[in-house]
Amino acid sequence: MSQYSRKIGPYMYDRPEDNVTVTFEGGRSFSVVLSSAYNQGIIGTEINGIVVLDNDNSMVILDRHMQGVPAGLQSKEVERITKLDWKDFSQFCRDNPRYREGAAPDVDRGADSPDMPDLIAQGISRGRYVGPRTPIDLLPEMKRCNDPASEAPYKFPLESREDIIVALGRHSFHDAGGRRDNCLSWNIKVYDFDATGKAGGEEPTDARYDDAWKAYAYQNDVFNMACESALLPYVEKEYTTYPGDDQGGYEFTTAGRSSGHLVLTNWDGNTPSDPASKAIPLSFYDRTDFVEWLKDLPDTSLVKLYKLVTCLDEDLKPERIKSEMDYQFSTIRLGMEEQWKLGEPLPNGVGPIEPELEEESPEPSL
Repeated sequence: MSQYSRKIGPYMYDRPEDNVTVTFEGGRSFSVVLSSAYNQGIIGTEINGIVVLDNDNSMVILDRHMQGVPAGLQSKEVERITKLDWKDFSQFCRDNPRYREGAAPDVDRGADSPDMPDLIAQGISRGRYVGPRTPIDLLPEMKRCNDPASEAPYKFPLESREDIIVALGRHSFHDAGGRRDNCLSWNIKVYDFDATGKAGGEEPTDARYDDAWKAYAYQNDVFNMACESALLPYVEKEYTTYPGDDQGGYEFTTAGRSSGHLVLTNWDGNTPSDPASKAIPLSFYDRTDFVEWLKDLPDTSLVKLYKLVTCLDEDLKPERIKSEMDYQFSTIRLGMEEQWKLGEPLPNGVGPIEPELEEESPEPSL
């Protein structure tokens, strides 16, 4: 495993033991992280040191403590910090030159005891919810999918408000083009597919046109043609969740470098009263804003959003995206082969195609 494979926010760390959860009276929680690098698009190993994160308020309390000091000494400092009682811990934070005032109210005011914890925020930070659960009623079709005998491609294992909010609160986000218009997002970058057009089609391709296809693909932007076709169900409001009876309820756009992220901009459910972008109904200022909105959703809307996100997670898995691109390339190639067979000029640099030889019928025998 790469030393930079572990990440919390923009902070990279090397080992599981370099991220220590500290829990105080009542369950108030912080993470003390020995960060070996800072990831701001480019990983900078010169920006390192100890980071203190508030798991209840999803805020950075301080960072770069002991930056540049040998890792062994940093590890000893992490051990020291994580053994402090509440009073000394909060005093250490306030005294640190990298302390971010306003991040944690109880630390700011030097409270004698910590505030009550936010178990939802802690669950988002830790990756799982630990606390009392409020049962929630799934939609009938979701329950049918969860039946062990069901062959439906989707499963909906979460059945409490808290677990669903934590799962949605940890979902990927991307801005839709502005600075703070954060939306639920899916990485739709294509990492592997068959550009020969021979895989994924309903009919076999004609090997006589291999050179013609290579030339055509080189001279035309077949990749973008395939992407545009694959995205049509999403950008033309044709996407449906299981079992396929809610077409027209969801709006998407693409964002990021080379449009590598699909973002959900609207749906036929509750939207924020104060969206981050007036042009994007389902946009949020940050993740905390999104989670607070989730907490206020009625059960019916929360369950419906959980269903939508779960279906999209499955439909947009890398292997599904690869299969879709295989299919699109094959479809484009088969269409071109038909045109070439009907007399459409071959791409520049490709000579005549030898006619397909008919199999000779065997001589009749007595």
